Amino acid sequence: MSDATQTLAMDGAPSSTDLSPFISARELAHRWSCSVSAVRRICHHAGITTFRLGEGRNGMRRYSRKEVLEFEKGRQLRPEAAGSTGKCARKSLE
Repeated sequence: MSDATQTLAMDGAPSSTDLSPFISARELAHRWSCSVSAVRRICHHAGITTFRLGEGRNGMRRYSRKEVLEFEKGRQLRPEAAGSTGKCARKSLE
């Protein structure tokens, strides 16, 4: 199992079975330490594909695990160039 796949195991332990290609807003809220509504807002603004299963109140939303990993990778803070004081610089989105 690749490191990228293992990064979305919620309990931190690698799974012996393949992970679903989808992840729920609740799982992401736990992972990102935020509310489910914040996850939905972040995913909407980031353009992460949403899959809607079912309809109405009983419907479920799932997000593309691959796109979530790509989003997280793009949002990582990287240390500044050599001679850094230990502070991190935000990676440019341009």
